[in-house]
Amino acid sequence: MSGSCPVCDLPLEESLLSCSNCGWSVPVPQPQTATRTQDRVAGALAYMTFLPAILFLVIDPYRRRRFVRFHSFQSIFFFGSSALVAIVFGLFSSLLLGHLLALLFLMIFAIGWGILWLVLMAKALLGEYLLLPWLGNFAYEQAQGSNSQSA
Repeated sequence: MSGSCPVCDLPLEESLLSCSNCGWSVPVPQPQTATRTQDRVAGALAYMTFLPAILFLVIDPYRRRRFVRFHSFQSIFFFGSSALVAIVFGLFSSLLLGHLLALLFLMIFAIGWGILWLVLMAKALLGEYLLLPWLGNFAYEQAQGSNSQSA
């Protein structure tokens, strides 16, 4: 934004979001509603498996949108850690508990996983960030990459 400050009438620098003299905040244009809706839908679709999440990290314009990047990274970490937990838990519980009890525990894990999966998709559709413990913080850091925009 170039021009002069409406408060103190000094020239505004393009790279600053406020006047360096009086501190007046330069209004930042908000993204269009359609783009926000696209980002929300893309964020929810990232949880459909890890494949859409990987595609969103590669395809323009989604790979530049911080919101979509966050949900894509969290989806990849969520599916990867879920598979790892299911395999390790399945092996140990079947060896230590027996197959029937292991199946019961795996079913409980699957129901909890499904509920969490639906909540993650719903939060993305609402335009919210839901940081999972450990995974969410790491996904948020990855989403802050140099080629992402706010949003």
